[in-house]
Amino acid sequence: MSLISWKNYVDDGTITTTFGTNILSQNNLKTRQIGDIYRQDLDASPLGTGTHIKVDFGSAKETKIVCALNHNQAGAAYSLRFGTTSGATDVGSVAGTFAAATSYDANNDMLYLSTPYTARYFTMVITPVVPGGLVDMGRLWIDNGFVPNIGMDFGMGVIDRSTKTKSRGGSTYSAPRQILRKLDVNAIGRSTADFIGTSADFDSLLTMDLACGVSSEIVVLPMTDSQHNLNRMGVYGTISSNGPIHVQNKG
Repeated sequence: MSLISWKNYVDDGTITTTFGTNILSQNNLKTRQIGDIYRQDLDASPLGTGTHIKVDFGSAKETKIVCALNHNQAGAAYSLRFGTTSGATDVGSVAGTFAAATSYDANNDMLYLSTPYTARYFTMVITPVVPGGLVDMGRLWIDNGFVPNIGMDFGMGVIDRSTKTKSRGGSTYSAPRQILRKLDVNAIGRSTADFIGTSADFDSLLTMDLACGVSSEIVVLPMTDSQHNLNRMGVYGTISSNGPIHVQNKG
């Protein structure tokens, strides 16, 4: 099963943090520039409390996906709490561990909740491997996403914009640049050979096109049933180009 997300409850929610001292604003978790991080100093917090990031959505929201992007807590334990009051777990909770520092893309963690939780209040509790120190995070993404009713075929690859140049003396030198990850999505109505046969798929994809275009961020999880591969295969980025959505004419 695949999931596409283009909304982020955090952007319209109210963020509060407890324990430690905020060095960089918690509202940086809302910005698209994931290099603008939220930073908390835990040195002054009670031992073992870690950091608590709380979000009030304003009303009950269904959550299927939680992403912590550009963080420095590889290998740390976390707990996700959903409740009817701030910090509560009466709706449900999920515990886990961020990917190890040696794994691919260790500073971006994507979690798919096979059992969705509908709650107004969300809390992420991070217990660092080493008590104290700094907790950094560039973006917090929470949403229910959209699951296409039809299968989604995809191909994955990278775009390396680095260049190699040979000097007049014959030496080769490189100009390294950031490697971009690319996900080609087919069979969801963007190919001339494929058509969307359900209004739900059409409505969701058209809404995404209107809301995002090629500038706004999206999250795509090609295989939600492969939890240990989510960080490797999940993509946080923008649509490179969009064309017409082909919907099957039933008339």
